Amino acid sequence: MKRIIEEKKALVLVVDDIPRNLQVLSTILDNEGFDITFASNGKQAIEVANSAMPDLILLDVMMPEMSGFEACQILKSMDKTKHIPIIFITGRSDTESIVEGFQAGAVDYVTKPFNTVEMISRIKTHLELKLSKDKILESNKKLDRYRFELEQVIQSKDKFFSIIAHDLRGPFSGFIGLTSMLIEDYEELNKEEIITISNSMNSSAKQLYELLENLLEWSRSQMGKIEYNPINIDLSSISVKVLSLIEANAKEKNITLLNTVLENTYVFADSNMLNTILRNLISNAIKFTELNGTITLSAEVNDNICLVSVSDTGIGMTEEAISKIFKIDTKYTTLGTNNERGTGLGLVLCKELIENQGGTINVSSTLGKGTTFTISLPIP
Repeated sequence: MKRIIEEKKALVLVVDDIPRNLQVLSTILDNEGFDITFASNGKQAIEVANSAMPDLILLDVMMPEMSGFEACQILKSMDKTKHIPIIFITGRSDTESIVEGFQAGAVDYVTKPFNTVEMISRIKTHLELKLSKDKILESNKKLDRYRFELEQVIQSKDKFFSIIAHDLRGPFSGFIGLTSMLIEDYEELNKEEIITISNSMNSSAKQLYELLENLLEWSRSQMGKIEYNPINIDLSSISVKVLSLIEANAKEKNITLLNTVLENTYVFADSNMLNTILRNLISNAIKFTELNGTITLSAEVNDNICLVSVSDTGIGMTEEAISKIFKIDTKYTTLGTNNERGTGLGLVLCKELIENQGGTINVSSTLGKGTTFTISLPIP
């Protein structure tokens, strides 16, 4: 296995006020394959260390104006340079001097005249330790970042499932209440009342089914279990099919569905995902469009993408509402123009499925005038 020192060509800062010493150390370190930079006094050493960020510093103890001990203390007090290992170069080998060096922050010392083998061994040992510490620090930073991101995701999903539980409770409570009414008061109800209750039950059942269908699709997307099989799709053909399935809902509010997608308009997308996206966008438009309104499905090819738009003449949205509709941790559901209840999940699912295909979704809206959702998809 290669030693850590061999993975990176280390930069060593040599600090000495005697040119002859600098020359000797330069020759020794150059022969060992190190990159070298120099300083001739303590002040210059601090400046070079801050700019060059060496991997190790060889620092002479006895220098004019600022001793090596003083320079070492300053370097160890600065956040940028405090992790750089410092080895003192000294002609003194007494215990007091050695202790003073360690107290200043040095990791080791070498004495003059230099024992080349010993000095190189010490340098390599501390460089290996320093590089190992650097890797540990970097790994810890990544772990901290991943932990923070994971905590954010968990918090978002906790909020999301709390919202879903609330949305499920409403329709279920209503459904249970209606069935109880039928059971307990069946003999006292007339035909019209039974029909009214049955319609309400049907509406609750549809809402529950829509919520569960979207929730299942979204959870499969999060788990990576939705297969992405892009093919060349005739957008005009798939538009006709989706609109025909939703036409009954539009008729209940006398809403006109317009399909202006030209024939032979092709996109490169997953057929199932595109069906789900268009179904949700058009259903959402029906919900927030008033009686006798209009919803238009259109497409425009621009360079290498196709922009598909669903526009309505509905009630529109505020900027605050637009900022919330794609967030899973924010409950944003409002009653439709005919008191229709939404799941709050359809647009979140649309965004997921669009981005899974390398596309984008955007929305523009004006209060009282309507909303347009535009998705981008690649063309063949």
